[in-house]
Amino acid sequence: MLVQLPLRARRLLIMDNNQIYKGRLGIMVLDRKYLLVKGNAGRTDSYPFPTVSKVITGLYNPPTPPVYDGSGNLKHDAKKFMRCAFELQEMGVIAIISSCGFFCAMQEPASKILKVPIYTSPLFLIPFVLSVIPSTCKCGVVTLFRDVLYNGYLSYIVGNNTERIVLADMSQAFEFRRMIENDRADVNESLLRKEVFNASVQLARSDPSISALIMECSDMTPYSAAVRNAINIPVYDYTTLARMAYYSNGGYKY
Repeated sequence: MLVQLPLRARRLLIMDNNQIYKGRLGIMVLDRKYLLVKGNAGRTDSYPFPTVSKVITGLYNPPTPPVYDGSGNLKHDAKKFMRCAFELQEMGVIAIISSCGFFCAMQEPASKILKVPIYTSPLFLIPFVLSVIPSTCKCGVVTLFRDVLYNGYLSYIVGNNTERIVLADMSQAFEFRRMIENDRADVNESLLRKEVFNASVQLARSDPSISALIMECSDMTPYSAAVRNAINIPVYDYTTLARMAYYSNGGYKY
């Protein structure tokens, strides 16, 4: 027999639960079934600080721009994103990150409404990286969907100023593409590692003026360290963004 708790007891229970998550970093994860490899930015155990992850129920891919309809209202998928973000905010997190670089289209609507800082994409690190490397150098971006990123998404980040940005060619990353596009759980993790590593190293060595890399996808973060060790230039990814989000919003003590 189910017992309905009194209203005051339910409110106290909610408050207690919120205390559990207060001060943590919130992570928004797509509603996918494939395995998140250890080190993936969507896993709570990928960080040396407290986090809480929440699945964006019913959202399998990031909302496609434009995220507003003709009446100026958020479209259905964008609303799913915002619903999850609000739930994390109510749980008491100090900041929120997402787990797909193509969520950059949600940065403006989300930051306009939320009360806590939200960091939707490591692609927003591009202007920062370009400002700290020599002005004659370029920033490489490792992404599976190069054409999609060029056609629309980069404008959210740098407008039309793309001359110092070079995107990876991942046309041969068949296992990685199979996992992402088909949401396959039966993937060969060693092959994933090899594909991401090879595409990243190939990009860095394709142009000597590339002096930093950004890994667009949260599924690439487990391989960032290996890439960094191989090419000996800075590699930024979702965990870079997560650490910045957590530590800059009070998640540390002197």
